[in-house]
Amino acid sequence: MATALGAQLKALSSIQGRETALVPGTRTRPSLLFDPRKAADIDLQAIFSIAQAGLQELLELNGAFVPFQRTLFSTESTQTDRELQTKEFNDKLNQSIASFLQVLSAFVLLPPAHQVLEYLIRRYKIHVYNVEDVMMSILPFHETSVFVRIVQLLKLKKTRWEFLKGVQKSGAAPPREVLVQRCTHDNAFLEAVCDTGLMGIKPLVNARTHVTFSCVTVMETLSKIPSVTKDVLNKVMPFILHAFENGVTDEYRVGGLMIIGLLTGKATLTKNLCSTLLESVSKAASRGDAQLSRLSLMIMIQILQTQEVDLFPRKAFKYTVKVKELPVLLTELSKLFDAERFIFLFSSALAEHSLRSRNYEKRFFEMIAELNLGRHVKVILSRLLNAGIEKEAEDNNFCAKDFFRKALPAIEKLYPSELDSAVKSLFQEKNSPIIKILDHVLKDSLRKPLEMAECSLYESIDHPKAEVRKLAVQHISEMSMTAEAAPIICGALLRRLGDSDLAVVQTVVSINGLEELIPPEKLIRPVCSLIHNCMDVLQRGPKPSRDDAKAVLKKCLELVETHFSGQDSSMQKEVQRCLLCYITVNTKTWKQNLQALNASAQFPVLLFKFLPKELPERSEDRGLKDAWYTEVNDKIVTAIAESIVQDHTLTDLLLEAAMISDNAKMLSLRVLPRCFVEGPDGNSEQLLKKCIQFLREEWSAIATNTDTLGSVDYVSQYDADEYLLLGKGELILLALYRIIPFLDSSEVRGSIYLLFANFPTWDVFKPHLLIFLGRTSDAVSFLLESSVTEDSTTPLQVHSLSILAWYISETSISDEKQLLLAVVGCIVALASSLKSVRAAAMRCLKTIKQEGQVLKRLFFLLQAIHASSKNFVNDRRFLSSFLHTSLDKSKLSEREIESIVMCLVEQALKLPLSMQGLFFEVLRAVPYTPSKAAAAENYFLELLQRRKAYHLVASTSSLGKLKHIEIDIIDYLLEINVEHISVLHSGKEQMRALLEALSTTGGSTGDPAVVRPCLLALKFLSSDLYNGLESCFQEAIFESLLELAAVTDNSICSSAQHTLDTLQIDLAIVSKYLGYLYSLDAFTGSERNKKSKRVENTKHWPRQGEELKVSIALLEFLLRMTKIDACGGLLKPLFELLRCHLNGQWPKCETEVSEGDVQHTAQLLLTVIENIIRSKPAECTSDMDADLLIEYLKVAKDDVTRTQVFSVIAAGGNCCPDRFLPHVVEIVSIAGASIVTEDVSHFHTVVQQMLDSVVPFWLKQMNDPRSLLEVFIEALPAVPPHRQTDLVKCVLRVTEEDRSISAFLLLLIRRYEKEAEMWPLSFAERLCMSYDPNTRISALVKLSAEFDLGALRTEDTSIWSTLQLSTRFIATQLQRLEVHLLDNDIVVQDACRTLMEHALQQLQMLSDKKMKALSEVGASCLDAAHLFLGSLTKLMSPSIFCKTVAFMLQNSNNAIRRKVFQIYVSKLKERDATPKKRSAASNFTGDLEGHMEIVAQISKLLEKQDLSFRTTQAAISSLDVAVQKFGGACASAFVSCLPAVLTKLEDEHRAVVVASVHCTASILSTAGAEALPSLPAVMAGLLKIAHQCTSEADNEKDLETAIAFALEAAVDKLGSFLSPYIEGIIRVVISPKFNKAGNLSTRFASLRTLASERLPARLLLDPLINSYKIAVDESETSVAFIFKMLAVMCSKMDRASVTAYHTKVFDLCKEALDLRRKRPESFVSRHTVEESVISAVTSLVMKLSETTFRPLFVTIQQWAASPVADGSQSIERSIVFYKLVNQLAEKLRSVFVPYFRYLVDGCLAVLAKSGETRKSKKRKTVSVSADSGSALAKWHLKHLVVSSLHKCFLYDSVGFLDAPKFQQLLPSLADQLLEEAPPELDGSTDADVPTLAEADETVVSCLSRMALTAGTDVLWKPLNHEVLMKTRSGNARAKRLALDVVKMLAENLREEYLVFIPETIPFLSELLEDQNLAIVAKTQEVIKLLEELSGESLAQYM
Repeated sequence: MATALGAQLKALSSIQGRETALVPGTRTRPSLLFDPRKAADIDLQAIFSIAQAGLQELLELNGAFVPFQRTLFSTESTQTDRELQTKEFNDKLNQSIASFLQVLSAFVLLPPAHQVLEYLIRRYKIHVYNVEDVMMSILPFHETSVFVRIVQLLKLKKTRWEFLKGVQKSGAAPPREVLVQRCTHDNAFLEAVCDTGLMGIKPLVNARTHVTFSCVTVMETLSKIPSVTKDVLNKVMPFILHAFENGVTDEYRVGGLMIIGLLTGKATLTKNLCSTLLESVSKAASRGDAQLSRLSLMIMIQILQTQEVDLFPRKAFKYTVKVKELPVLLTELSKLFDAERFIFLFSSALAEHSLRSRNYEKRFFEMIAELNLGRHVKVILSRLLNAGIEKEAEDNNFCAKDFFRKALPAIEKLYPSELDSAVKSLFQEKNSPIIKILDHVLKDSLRKPLEMAECSLYESIDHPKAEVRKLAVQHISEMSMTAEAAPIICGALLRRLGDSDLAVVQTVVSINGLEELIPPEKLIRPVCSLIHNCMDVLQRGPKPSRDDAKAVLKKCLELVETHFSGQDSSMQKEVQRCLLCYITVNTKTWKQNLQALNASAQFPVLLFKFLPKELPERSEDRGLKDAWYTEVNDKIVTAIAESIVQDHTLTDLLLEAAMISDNAKMLSLRVLPRCFVEGPDGNSEQLLKKCIQFLREEWSAIATNTDTLGSVDYVSQYDADEYLLLGKGELILLALYRIIPFLDSSEVRGSIYLLFANFPTWDVFKPHLLIFLGRTSDAVSFLLESSVTEDSTTPLQVHSLSILAWYISETSISDEKQLLLAVVGCIVALASSLKSVRAAAMRCLKTIKQEGQVLKRLFFLLQAIHASSKNFVNDRRFLSSFLHTSLDKSKLSEREIESIVMCLVEQALKLPLSMQGLFFEVLRAVPYTPSKAAAAENYFLELLQRRKAYHLVASTSSLGKLKHIEIDIIDYLLEINVEHISVLHSGKEQMRALLEALSTTGGSTGDPAVVRPCLLALKFLSSDLYNGLESCFQEAIFESLLELAAVTDNSICSSAQHTLDTLQIDLAIVSKYLGYLYSLDAFTGSERNKKSKRVENTKHWPRQGEELKVSIALLEFLLRMTKIDACGGLLKPLFELLRCHLNGQWPKCETEVSEGDVQHTAQLLLTVIENIIRSKPAECTSDMDADLLIEYLKVAKDDVTRTQVFSVIAAGGNCCPDRFLPHVVEIVSIAGASIVTEDVSHFHTVVQQMLDSVVPFWLKQMNDPRSLLEVFIEALPAVPPHRQTDLVKCVLRVTEEDRSISAFLLLLIRRYEKEAEMWPLSFAERLCMSYDPNTRISALVKLSAEFDLGALRTEDTSIWSTLQLSTRFIATQLQRLEVHLLDNDIVVQDACRTLMEHALQQLQMLSDKKMKALSEVGASCLDAAHLFLGSLTKLMSPSIFCKTVAFMLQNSNNAIRRKVFQIYVSKLKERDATPKKRSAASNFTGDLEGHMEIVAQISKLLEKQDLSFRTTQAAISSLDVAVQKFGGACASAFVSCLPAVLTKLEDEHRAVVVASVHCTASILSTAGAEALPSLPAVMAGLLKIAHQCTSEADNEKDLETAIAFALEAAVDKLGSFLSPYIEGIIRVVISPKFNKAGNLSTRFASLRTLASERLPARLLLDPLINSYKIAVDESETSVAFIFKMLAVMCSKMDRASVTAYHTKVFDLCKEALDLRRKRPESFVSRHTVEESVISAVTSLVMKLSETTFRPLFVTIQQWAASPVADGSQSIERSIVFYKLVNQLAEKLRSVFVPYFRYLVDGCLAVLAKSGETRKSKKRKTVSVSADSGSALAKWHLKHLVVSSLHKCFLYDSVGFLDAPKFQQLLPSLADQLLEEAPPELDGSTDADVPTLAEADETVVSCLSRMALTAGTDVLWKPLNHEVLMKTRSGNARAKRLALDVVKMLAENLREEYLVFIPETIPFLSELLEDQNLAIVAKTQEVIKLLEELSGESLAQYM
């Protein structure tokens, strides 16, 4: 049965989620705070204490935890095992746990929460039974480690959290993305997420984190799923809707709104759901702040935009209306979102309800005013009118029209056009009542309905039908005008003035007072436009419309004549322009023309002043008609011309009218020639421009058809008939010809020439050109300028040259100068970039040749040009090459070349500027000749003079500003000038011109006239040119270049510097100019003028105000010199210049300059000196002025200058150190003082270079580095911190580092000791850190050797203080050493060993009490020595450390030994360093041989008798630690030490004994069987000490813990060899002395468990049996411990052991079960013992087969029923027996149910009334006498029997409860409802006795479970009847219990109980009349439940 029973139990355990460890060897417990194995050793009481502490902290955070103090965390809860309780109890427990976890959820991450959860896991197994509640509490913290730890404890199988098994395995926290992904396809988990949020908003919970988590997760889920299904909606809707209930936070509301926003975009919702959402959201909007209202409205907008909602829900409307600032919010939102749907639905609903409340009405008008409701006016108007009609029908006192008179004007004001559309739609709907209302309300409005048009009056104006428009105009004319309607009426009439139907227009113009309706300024243009249109209709329109046109035209002319004559000038001009178009008569419209003429004649303006007032009558004769037309039109033309002659400004009106009408255009062309017969007077230029522009435009229109032009007589005067017959073109030509004589302005002349020359066929203008050019003073120059100017177009340039050729041939020019100019101009034109221009120029030259007018001077050149004409035309560059080859000396003589060049240049200077530039560009290609430069020399100088006068000096000269082309000419001439200088190397004027070009003084650097010649001159200054000049010119150029190098313009400055660098400047000149800078008379220039009279130099140099700039330029030039090594001769003048600067004599600056510029100059000077010294050190020795440098160094103020001086000294020290040796101390002192303020890297570099060059020579003479070091220490505090180290290292380097570092460190320490400042020590640390480890540790060794330990015995405290500081410093530096460098470095290791030895010696000496008394700082020295030693040990390699420790253990001083032990133990215990810092010290335990040497030395020490107890304790403790570290590798070495350790077990000092016991345990634990030879001695000693502890009253926890540890090691490692000592061990572990509460008790409990598991049953059982009697005499806890060990032993027994020893175990247990009856005196409580015994029996039964178990069960049953000494059955035995039955039933469950056949009779006997006997078929009658036990014991026994039967029914899956047994048990169980509680129950202190509530719950559960197990209504009916009959007893408790049973039956059976309702109702009716209100209330609960089940009310049956 063992295997079968175990398998069944394992299956049952897995089903129930139990954690029974069926596999031997597993000792773990689920735990949140502890490791599972450690948690198994911690008892429940300890966990409870932890939970109580955590609960107290939680109570301070939230008072909602108070109720749980009395329930879940009460003291009684520690005894509650939920797995033994009923379903009802567990349901209540689960409810309480769920409530607690909800409150706890806000504090899950806090440690107190973890403490209480630990208890809930241990006591209530919430990780098994409350997985759902736990997960709901911790889910928001899914990304924390706490979440992972809790999840790993939970049983997730078959739950909706099963997907988290991956988290349990990996230990990785799931990110939110994983949860969201899960939600997308797992609706159950999505529901859990929503439930988590709902849990967080409960009043006592208030977990905002949960709400936020749920909101975010749901939103992300909705955003990821492609579509929202109905299931998803069902899951999330409760969470969403709850967000808008009262009492929730704003965060939750906002989250709900955001979820709705996502939801509506993903799913199509039903109308009911949309209404619900809108209602909820609108409620939030009405009750929230502005932000929440805004967000709510946004969501409502989205709902209505995305869902199909036809009407705004009524409830949502009521809430929305109440939103504060609703119109403003909607206005803002409509700008951001498409809110039209919302606005439409809401405004429609608002219009419908606005008549029902003043608040609605007010909101309605606000919405109209604020929002743009234009699209919805139709619906709003319809609903508003219908609502008014309905309201008026309902309420007789209500007048809808009054309301409409307020509402409609408001709508009309804001939405007039929309109101029109709405009215139109009402006509379409044939809604006559509404039309009538509108007609009445809008009677005086443009929006009134017009029935004929079926729209509003305003819309009728623009109706498609002309009749409607005409009728609308008539209505408008009849309306009363208001200020508001006036603009609208005006606009309507203006539109109708432009109507396409002239009948409508006639109606408008016929309105009386039209000028009052339309202002004149608005009416004038439409009237003029009508005149134009009507005239156009009369001339070209259809005949039917002509009559209307005549009528309209007549009215318009009347308006013009009557209403516009007195208006302002602008309107008059408009009328004049209009009338000018129609005053000339023609055959079709002569009548209308006469009307216009009459109107014009009546117009009081100058333009129409001379029009004829009377005209001859028109004859009907055809020939006379034409004459009449001619006469009338001639008079009109003459009159207009006469007016324009008097006022030429009237031409504008005439030309503007010409742009409007062809009639006016012809009138203008006829008038203009007559205007220029005598010519206009006064301001004629503007008139000419306008006329020419007009004529050009008109000519352009007919230019393509010039063949039709007739001949024009430009001289004779035309009569009227002929003049009027001229065409358009002839009139234009005639006008142009008559204009030419009046052209005086060049601008006007150019304008008309463009007209002539740009025209492709300019032949037509030849008469005009002849007169035009004839009136031009210089026609050739004019035409040439037009041919090359940049502003000219290509046709103009070509035509100008063609015109020139034509003009020469036409006029036969005889002026030689004009011909030469024309020839040269054409030659220059051959260089044009345009090929067409070059071809025209060539044609012009050919024309000149054909005319025979060829000049002899250019004959050769012209011949050659004609010979190569094609080349000239094809290539513009050919002219340059042509001149270069043609003017070669091989072809022409020099004289001829000179003549040609001179001629060309002379004539070119007469050409326009644009041609001059082109000529000089070509001239550059001509070979050099003297005439080339001489011919243009004067012109060049003139241009330079203008440049100087206007652009440099800026005088008031009349010379104009240079043009751009003139600047180009200067460039060309400058190149020619430089060419001349290069060839001849002379030329005073040429040099003067070059110097003028280089001059920029006074000019602007942004002026091209200043910059370009200068830059070009610099470009031409080559080294060859410069070298060929005389010295005076070289000096002048050098001087100019220096001045240019000093200007601010970057381009000039850089070019001048580049030129200086390329020229080979004579050093004599440089030296001379350096002398000018510092000589007293250098600024007068007198000496220079005397020495060289060839150069006029009257100016001072440097020029006043430019001394500093020029000095800088000169020094910068020297600084850039590449051949600086040749400048040695400049050193002396440079030093002189430095001396002048020192004396303040240079630079001399009369203007104000900054001190920085002066210092910069000095620094440049010093840099130049330094460069010269470094380049040629040998040549500078004689000129080196060290005294001057030192003197200058003393007075130097700024740091940069001082740095530069130091650099010069460093350079000088390298070349001639002897000059500076006398000044070394002075230099160093100045350097020290300068370091204070100077914080520049370059300065410190310079100082270091200076020290390198000066200090070594000084040390050779002085040989005293300490004095120098002290000097630097004095100056060091003021040096910038980041510069100190480099400076000192430099000093130490030059003073031999090996001996100076330690000396410098000691000086710093003494400085700190002397002045108590921190900087010396901090700097010493920084200094050490700057060196490599080898150098650093060598210096520390030397520093430690500075002290003589013998000197410490003196009373000089300064030595002690210095020693203490030095020691601490060394320790600090040792801590900072990079230890990984010490592994293989022997030198460093030796240094460490030396330091170690010194440290130990120092420590030994300082530990002497006498030494401590010598000084007050002795203790500090000792601490420093300890620090020194500790720091050193961390550096030492394992081998050296071990050898040193072993050596020091031989020291006779116990204090030193203890210190060595302390160091050794700390070294063993230190943890490994991180991989990054891993070192030899971190691998300390690797040197096993060295450690074994130390162990051997310890063993020797323990054998000595002269050790102090502290040293002994330290030695044993060290050995203990060594055992733990190395016992596994060298167990034999430690076993050899065991005898020495055991001798210390009898030491008189308890600390030594504790250490020995602990060490012994460690050796046993590591050595195992190797320690077997010493086992007897070990056990004897341990047991002896343990028995001594049990007999002593003192509480020695350390010793007791050590004993437990030692015994545990012995049992664990040597259990099989402990047979002689087991009984002793048992007596120790069960002793009450060792099992008090606390960690010690836990330790011994673990020891008992270990012994029970490791010791075999054959060895353990007999000692347990033997110890039983002793345990009974001791206490009940000892007995409990024995049976707990027995239970563990049974659970570990194999099959053979079970077979061999189960009888012994059973007998012992049976004997122990009788202890209740025997009542030993040592027992205080029997409950613990009975529980442990029953547990042991259960463990045994679990190992038995069914065959073995059955007789044992029968035996124990017989034992329980057997009579005792008085012959009666013992009730105590029965109690114990049924306790055992309960436990077996719970453990074995369905397996044990068949054994109840042996128990039925006994149960009935116990349940029977006192003295009653029941017979069994198979067994004897069992009687329990009434006096065989107390009433309390009987009460207890009956409760146990009922509980046993309940478990039987609960686990009955084998059909045990059949009908006979049911009928047999029912009466007795039902009678228990009547059982009265004994009086002693209330005062009972026995926790084992059930309370009244427990008993009641057990009886009710048993009966209800009995019914469920029976499973048939056949058995349910008698049970129900039996229970109901108990309600008729007089016992209130019986009634209450009966009602509980009925209620539970109804709840469990549900619909199956309905058949019993008729039987139940009479009993319930009786109970409703009971006097006990509690019974009545309980009855009502049952009735309510039955009504819910039946679905009908039971009141009618009562």
